[in-house]
Amino acid sequence: MIGGIAVTLELTSKLHTKKSAVPVSKGYYIAQTSVNLAIILISMTPAYSLFLPFLNGKGQFYVIGIALIGIMMSVMVLLKIKKIANDQDRQFKVIKMFEKTN
Repeated sequence: MIGGIAVTLELTSKLHTKKSAVPVSKGYYIAQTSVNLAIILISMTPAYSLFLPFLNGKGQFYVIGIALIGIMMSVMVLLKIKKIANDQDRQFKVIKMFEKTN
């Protein structure tokens, strides 16, 4: 939760600067991907009942599915951050076209 607030503050501050680096956001999404991967690995072992004692067999698959969705979303955001850092995102091209017309 605190990481999400830090990411929001960092991205909001980027509205007023031209710098494209977002190290806090990148670190947060890497950590989020790592945690989701750890949850999947734990859920696939017999030790999952120690970490998630409230889950039965069916709930285990739901946790794995939600963690996989989280990983996919984090990877998508990390790819977007990489494009922004390399000035390859669509919005950058639109901004440059707009600057040329003015």
